[in-house]
Amino acid sequence: MTLEIIKSKKDSDGEHAPSLSAEKTVEIIKNIAMNIREYSIIIRETTKTIRESGAIPELAGAIREVSSAVRDTAKDIRQTARELKESGAIDDTARAVEETRRAAQDTIHTVKNAAEHIRHQMK
Repeated sequence: MTLEIIKSKKDSDGEHAPSLSAEKTVEIIKNIAMNIREYSIIIRETTKTIRESGAIPELAGAIREVSSAVRDTAKDIRQTARELKESGAIDDTARAVEETRRAAQDTIHTVKNAAEHIRHQMK
């Protein structure tokens, strides 16, 4: 019997009814204890197998390598950003984007005016 069954037992009034005898309770506790022992053995065996396989040092080495690669990449990005800032490329790009935005607005305004002018001529 599982704990869900124990928790869900109710009498006809909806109140929790005593649903287990002392013997059943002892049996459930013994089963739980046996499961704990079995899982403990499985955990020990799994841990031993992983340790003996060399997987843990291999994983640690892979983590060390990726950490180093991430660190180096971050340094490269930081250095590139610094160089771009010092060379003025970022400011130049921002100015070019702003000029393009203004030119696009002027073009839109010119096209709207031309379309309006054409509409009036067609009337």
